Amino acid sequence: MLSNPKETHPIFAHKHYILLACILLAGLAIRIAYHSEHVHAPDYASPVLDPQLNDYWARALVSGDWTPPPHADDPKIRTTPYGRPPGYPWILAGIYTLFQESYHGPRIVQTVAGLCVILLLCATAHSLFNAEVALLSAALFAFYWGSPYFEGELNSPIWELLFLLAVFFLFLKYCKTSKKSYMFLSGLLGGISLLIRPNLLVVLFFMIGYLLVTAGVARQKLQTLLLNAGLFVFAVAIPISPVLVRNWQVSGDFVFISYYGGVNAYIGNNPKADCVSPTIPDLYETAGVDAWNCFNYPQLVEGLGRRMNKSSLSFSQASTYFYKKALDFWRQEPQQALWLTLKKAWYFWSPHIISDSKVVYYERKSSPILACLPGFTLISALAFTGMMFFPLAEWRKKRSLHLLLLFGLSYFLSILPFFMSERYRFPIIVFLIPFSAYAVAIIKSALLGKEWKRCFHVLSVFCLILAAMSLHLFPYKPDESVWYLHKAFAYAGNKKTNEALSCLEKSLALNPASGEAMLQAGYIYASKGEHERAVALYLKALEIKPHSRYLLNNLGYEHYLSKEYDRACDYYRRALEVSPRYTLAYNNLGNALLKLGNYEEALVNYDRALAIDPKDPFAECNRGNLFLETERYQEAAAAYRMALAADSGNADAANNLGLALLRDGQAEDSLEWFEMAWRLRPPYPLAHLNAAKAYRQLGLTEEARRHYKLCLEYWPENEEVREELTLLQGQENRQME
Repeated sequence: MLSNPKETHPIFAHKHYILLACILLAGLAIRIAYHSEHVHAPDYASPVLDPQLNDYWARALVSGDWTPPPHADDPKIRTTPYGRPPGYPWILAGIYTLFQESYHGPRIVQTVAGLCVILLLCATAHSLFNAEVALLSAALFAFYWGSPYFEGELNSPIWELLFLLAVFFLFLKYCKTSKKSYMFLSGLLGGISLLIRPNLLVVLFFMIGYLLVTAGVARQKLQTLLLNAGLFVFAVAIPISPVLVRNWQVSGDFVFISYYGGVNAYIGNNPKADCVSPTIPDLYETAGVDAWNCFNYPQLVEGLGRRMNKSSLSFSQASTYFYKKALDFWRQEPQQALWLTLKKAWYFWSPHIISDSKVVYYERKSSPILACLPGFTLISALAFTGMMFFPLAEWRKKRSLHLLLLFGLSYFLSILPFFMSERYRFPIIVFLIPFSAYAVAIIKSALLGKEWKRCFHVLSVFCLILAAMSLHLFPYKPDESVWYLHKAFAYAGNKKTNEALSCLEKSLALNPASGEAMLQAGYIYASKGEHERAVALYLKALEIKPHSRYLLNNLGYEHYLSKEYDRACDYYRRALEVSPRYTLAYNNLGNALLKLGNYEEALVNYDRALAIDPKDPFAECNRGNLFLETERYQEAAAAYRMALAADSGNADAANNLGLALLRDGQAEDSLEWFEMAWRLRPPYPLAHLNAAKAYRQLGLTEEARRHYKLCLEYWPENEEVREELTLLQGQENRQME
């Protein structure tokens, strides 16, 4: 157990509460100012990469609509073990439910979470040191640039930090009081934290180790030790057990919370690792995938299974495969592996702001508010200064500080096997700040007491540490081209194509070899009708990314639009050679073959798409179109019904189902489907045209005329409608004669 220091901590006085309130208000003012700035950012309501997956997952939980975002693969969250930890999407779903899916909601709640961290950090520092250090700790976190930044992101760092600090605070309480309620609550929050960041399991193992060591020192009974450790493990297991069971139920596969661990370990431990980017070496050779992200990891596992000739490769087996490759690297190249680990350790403590889902360096630099707030290097240099000047005698007695260091060290070690980024090191800040505040308190005390020699010593050590931590031992340059690329993604998601193109041009100016920027620019130009420009960009990008299924598919589609169906088929087939489970290419190939009159092969490709994804609404719609064209109306109607069962909002399927029934002589039954079509996608003039034809067949000329006019109102250039109206009028005139 922790020994109580001889000197008691000064109790918070009235003036301390006033100062704490001022710190909270100042912290809130900074956050409000940053939010007013951040709300205009393109990705505020159009997140990209990891935040986009979190947003998609949370909104799907709220709405029940699991349709992937445009141009994103289906991450198969419902039908596979969790690839990423589910904790943050669950929190985000709760926030969206409370705030009616507003993008302001997460920022408001996470700002409140940040203010809670200030209070909890103040209480923790007060328990470890005194009131002055507690207030300084609160102020340092309130003004630390990463706090408002990560509170404004649709990502988990602020929650990781909050839960980890709460676990420490409760565990510290247990160590001082021996109350089992604190032990239980600490374990419970520890289990919840694992649902947000599974690597925090390392911290929990260190906590159990600490219990064993302190029990030995205090000569606790083995029975008491086992009871305490068992209570802690039981509490940890409560929140994670449902996830383990769920993962087993959907796959028959044991996956501990999420299956990304193996690939992340391999990213950080391979001969080509750069320690700072989530790049898998030899990705195409390993899994037949040209690029990977949080949405297409299931495709990576499937590709790996094909390369290993294991059609039923499970997600846990894929994770084990990557863990094994990482361990093989350590066995075969121990010196290089150790060097990489040391390099990652330096990157963790370096002055660099390392990117992950976003190029965080430029995010901070572009914000006048964040740019002027203190950064990680300053805080950590102060922390190490505080550690050095803390009295040695007190170090020996204050086991609570040993525990603080243990938490910080164990968190650092939990990140070390993987790769570095700013959001991964952010949570350690709460274990540094109390020491940073202590250093500031020492300097303040020396200045006020006119202890110039002591002040000089402390400041000299601080400056030396700061200079050492500011050295750029290993190169790292934030990629401004990628920053503009991500902004382009966000603008495109907001349908601001001109702004997106402007960002893509800047991205290409900085990196003319950015195949991804060319792909995105080509897609935007194609959507604007500038097809020649789009094709030129696609072809140039294909030289850089020859295995990009998206480029090959898009080139096929451009030739399809130009009625060059044979060339379109060639590109679609190449896309399928790269990615044999790419359902969109199967659908597009089928459509091109349909135009060539090759009905049997077209149907084979639609069926292949359905074999891969039985709920693919495009394939069923396309099958329906084929049957409609070949006058197999009943089969067409059945296919369209299946398409609507998979996607009840598919207006084209509803219209075409009505058309199939109309041509099959079921004019009356067709009307409800035409009505559904224009209700789903108003005004849908084609559905009005078809409804008019149905009413003509039924002899209801007034209704037919009404729908012809509605069609003409929205589709004035349609000569067929004018001819039909003329014919209808002529028919009525003959009847009157």
